Amino acid sequence: MAYRFLFVMDPLANVLVDKDTTFGFMLECHARGHQIFYAQLRDLFARGHQTHAFAHRCEVELNPPP
Repeated sequence: MAYRFLFVMDPLANVLVDKDTTFGFMLECHARGHQIFYAQLRDLFARGHQTHAFAHRCEVELNPPP
């Protein structure tokens, strides 16, 4: 069964792929066929008793093609 994961993190452009554990989690989720979403802290909000996020779907690779 595929899941959807939301990672709340710094902008993807600032991620250090060789040091950021969040990127490692994202790679593993992608390798297992799950959908990956990311959001920044400013993208989170609440309406009443429900929480929401403006999330962006992404796909990650360790060595992207040239």
